[in-house]
Amino acid sequence: MTERLFRTFTALILAVVWLLPQAQAQQATNWAKVLHSQARLVRGVMQPDGSIEAGVHIKLDPGWKTYWRVPGDAGVPPEFNWLRSVNVSDVTVLWPAPIRFRDQYGDGIGYKDEVVFPIVVSPADWTKASTVKLTLHFAVCNDICAPVRADLALEIPVQSVRPQYAGLIARYMSQVPKPVEEGDGLRIVNVGTEATDRDVHLVVDIAHEDGSNAVDVFLEGPEELYFNTPVEVAAGVDQQKRYRIRVDGEDGTDALNDARLNFVLVQGDKRVAQSWQLQ
Repeated sequence: MTERLFRTFTALILAVVWLLPQAQAQQATNWAKVLHSQARLVRGVMQPDGSIEAGVHIKLDPGWKTYWRVPGDAGVPPEFNWLRSVNVSDVTVLWPAPIRFRDQYGDGIGYKDEVVFPIVVSPADWTKASTVKLTLHFAVCNDICAPVRADLALEIPVQSVRPQYAGLIARYMSQVPKPVEEGDGLRIVNVGTEATDRDVHLVVDIAHEDGSNAVDVFLEGPEELYFNTPVEVAAGVDQQKRYRIRVDGEDGTDALNDARLNFVLVQGDKRVAQSWQLQ
């Protein structure tokens, strides 16, 4: 019995020694260094349903920036291709709330310095190891704008390990806009349209609780339309702000008929997402 216990204990020690370097190596990929930026995949926590939180981590040189899914006047949104992944049924990309910046190309929407796009990886078979393979296309801009590409692969073992980058992923997960709920202090209360012979505008009324901070409004809608930078106008109602957004594109009023618009509202450290169906 003693010899059997000794053999079992020795085997467990060897297994732990073997797993530690392997688990450590799977915490993150090496940095893929591209023009004035670098990218990698980092691993987060495993959820009770077997899905794994991870992140696409991009660092930019000082003064350089990259873009949100709606990039603004110029730029290219990032593209995530997971098709070469092994034992992965789905990857969901989450988008931290962006910032707005102005440069020689116009008003851009995106990120400076650093960003982590949190992802949720769903293995096809959670009892087996997975490999997340990403071909990432994104743009970096300063005095010039250039498209870049990074190819990354992160192995995810079946064993749950204590993730080294869970805090980093959680920090950016907290910046992902939360769906607005009834009674939220920051929310859209009405969206209408104004049309003249020359222009079409959206008119957006937003309720808020913090009059000391401006509200930034990010919008995505029908692909054939372009939404210009929102301009705040007097709302005439306490605790509400009104924004006019010029809409460019052929048949603007027709394209807006029954359109679903997706808004992100940012005020201070509050970030909410809200959809609106135009009538």
